[in-house]
Amino acid sequence: MVGWALRYVEIMSRRPAFRGIILRYFVIPEAVRVVREVCGSAEKAQQYLSELRDMQAMKKKFAIWHAGDFDVAILYLLIRITKPEVVVETGISSGRSSTAILEALVKNGKGTLYSIDFPKIYEGKTPGKYVTVNGKKEFRPFVPPNEEGPGWLIPSELRSRWVRVLGDSRVELPKLAAEVKKIDIFYHDSDHTYETMTFEYETAWPAISSGGFLISDDVRSNDAFEDYVRKIRPAYGHIYNGLGIVMK
Repeated sequence: MVGWALRYVEIMSRRPAFRGIILRYFVIPEAVRVVREVCGSAEKAQQYLSELRDMQAMKKKFAIWHAGDFDVAILYLLIRITKPEVVVETGISSGRSSTAILEALVKNGKGTLYSIDFPKIYEGKTPGKYVTVNGKKEFRPFVPPNEEGPGWLIPSELRSRWVRVLGDSRVELPKLAAEVKKIDIFYHDSDHTYETMTFEYETAWPAISSGGFLISDDVRSNDAFEDYVRKIRPAYGHIYNGLGIVMK
């Protein structure tokens, strides 16, 4: 029953007429609850909630296959509160999650976002779809023709704290982890296959600082996230609306 209800919320949140209701009564309260659990207080989350409405990531119309509202809220609130030095994400697409992260870093006045994505160009009006092992339809990674590449919708004023790495995460993530040595927040939103998700978790986790976070989108696509959580037994674990969060 709970799973069905969360799926209903997820579907309805895509409809503009219901998005405000879903945000107010489901997404934001849950994001605040998570932040309270991992940071010890909801006061700081409430302090930054007013900023969410004015964020580019919430106002701008992003392309299909972008990060959801809960992802954006969690990333923004955690970054504003924990003040990370290094944030790494895999999968950029249009750049909604990247924009949320960068807005938080710019407001913090510190930190760098490293984003890895493989710039596949699609032809036609929309990218193709595939069906996951759990029967969920997903869009393939894409970049529209005549655009500058992944993250094409990220505002120019936020890019001073952004390092874009073009390539396969299986090749680039190990090199980046070795280079930065410490990752405060890692966010997976690239290829949602069991093999890729497991590889990224196993590569990023040793570099994540104590008290840092591993966050993964689309954890319902397969069992990779839950299998890895059982393996590492983190200090904190949570899944909501397809987003998985663990704290080291």
